Amino acid sequence: MNVNQVMTRQVATAPLSANLREVVGVMMANGCGWVPIVDAEGRPAGVITDRDVAIEAWRSNRRLGELLAMDAARREVVVCRDTSPVQSAEALMRTAHVRRIGVVDLRGRLVGMLSVDDLAQLAVRAGNRDVEGLSSEDVLNVVAEASQNRRPRVPAVGHRPSAS
Repeated sequence: MNVNQVMTRQVATAPLSANLREVVGVMMANGCGWVPIVDAEGRPAGVITDRDVAIEAWRSNRRLGELLAMDAARREVVVCRDTSPVQSAEALMRTAHVRRIGVVDLRGRLVGMLSVDDLAQLAVRAGNRDVEGLSSEDVLNVVAEASQNRRPRVPAVGHRPSAS
């Protein structure tokens, strides 16, 4: 089974020029906390989470509209091809310690997202049997590995950097 048979196709995105206020608007309008930032051709250039927004807002002590999303985004976007086997995508998510990955086409354009929720729904539909090498235990392993990705990007001592 390939990723394009399981992935979420409707993915809210933001352009490279977006500021954090615009990204929060995308998140609120779409009920999500993970937004890929794409270039003019639709290729992912970064990804930002609601947590990234909160940390950057606290760190910079500036208004969200004054902050570019790419300054707070993670530029190392984890992606797989839409034609990749689900089992390979699951292994990539586990290795990268992430709950979501972008799905791209042959030209590198974002065409969807694969999340641990997508994998869990696939596992539930399959019941107790493996689906082409993917088991319920594999899904739990992705969640466990992704949980290890909770590394602070700012000091956790409660001191806000002073504005320059």
